[in-house]
Amino acid sequence: GCENFAQDSIYVGECLGINEIVNGIHFEIFPNPSNGEFAVKFNKSLGMTNVTVMNMLNEIVFKSKTEIVTGKSFNIDLSGNPEGVYFVQIKSDKTELVRKIIIR
Repeated sequence: GCENFAQDSIYVGECLGINEIVNGIHFEIFPNPSNGEFAVKFNKSLGMTNVTVMNMLNEIVFKSKTEIVTGKSFNIDLSGNPEGVYFVQIKSDKTELVRKIIIR
C-alpha cells in the first residue's frame, strides 16, 4: 500500500474590523462588531463625501455629509439603534463603497 500525509497551519487573528483596499482606497471600519459606535478611516482624501447607514429594511438610520481627509477618523454613533446588521455606504465623486457592520 501507499501512504500519504500532509500538515498545514492556519492562523486566525482577532477580527475587530473591516480592512479592505478598493481602487487604491484603503478603508477601515472598526470595531466590528461593536456596541453601536464605529470609526471609519481612509488612506486617501475623498473630498466631500456622503456617509449613509441603512438597516436591513433599507431604512436610513444615519446620514452625514463630511470632508474625508487622509488618516483622519470619522465617527458613527448608532448606539440608539437595535442590535443587528447595518450597511455603511460611502459615496463621493471618486468612489462608492458599501460595507456591512454589526451592532451587538
